[in-house]
Amino acid sequence: KDFNPIYIIVNYEIKSSGDSLSAGARVTVNMLDEKMKLSSTYIKEDFGEQTAQLASVDMRLKVTERDKLEVEYAKSLNSKTVGKIDAIRVEYEHNGENFYTRSYYKKIDKDFGLNQQNSQDLDLEKIGVESSYKVDTYTEAKATIYRDKTISTGEIKDVAEANFKYDLEVAQLEGGARYIDDHKSQPTEQLIAGVNKTLFDNRLTLRAKREESITTDDS
Repeated sequence: KDFNPIYIIVNYEIKSSGDSLSAGARVTVNMLDEKMKLSSTYIKEDFGEQTAQLASVDMRLKVTERDKLEVEYAKSLNSKTVGKIDAIRVEYEHNGENFYTRSYYKKIDKDFGLNQQNSQDLDLEKIGVESSYKVDTYTEAKATIYRDKTISTGEIKDVAEANFKYDLEVAQLEGGARYIDDHKSQPTEQLIAGVNKTLFDNRLTLRAKREESITTDDS
């Protein structure tokens, strides 16, 4: 018979000091020969006048040997905000022999979390694709495109960038172009050039980079 065992892992932690209490638990279920992992997390913090809770579920699926899918969804609630605050992340990654690509979508509300999130990631909705292709031993090409949206204001910024890196025996050369549109003023177009040099058995790296805008008022 072919068995498909399911493994369940439970972790929990409780910390208490005076009137403060922090508690958390995480349950993980492995299935499909450990190709799929389902997890759920719950955290509660009670500091007397201020309380906060966070609950999340996430799924990680190994689609093929080179492809994986990750999905996360969470809600938080604290005594200083009204209603529950959401966060979501969906990511698909392909890691081929010469080609790599990552597609993603994420959204984090302004007041989400337990005051541990990076402020730059809050109040942000983002969707994008990152790809790279190794042409040969010396040359690699990369491309990135994404859209940032500030949830509270609706402001949008679109960015697209393409560049290459070429390894020489004495240094690494790079070049590319970038396009930025904030939908408030004229889009910005830039050319990028740089050189990297490593010394002392790669213990020291010297970098020189220049980004030149080629946008003009008449263009």
